Amino acid sequence: MRENITVTAKTSKESKLLLSRKTELIMVSGQLRDTLYGLSLAKRGIWEYIDTLVRDPSISP
Repeated sequence: MRENITVTAKTSKESKLLLSRKTELIMVSGQLRDTLYGLSLAKRGIWEYIDTLVRDPSISP
């Protein structure tokens, strides 16, 4: 059985904290395979959204 939990946050660290509050499970960084961004966001610039992903050593390139 799968369960999807969704939160909205400004950073991946904030989202991990918010997700951990919604479940009894411990949230940890894992493997990130794909990310999707809308065209309007991409045109404005996505650097502020991917900065944490790029700099976080717990997330592999």
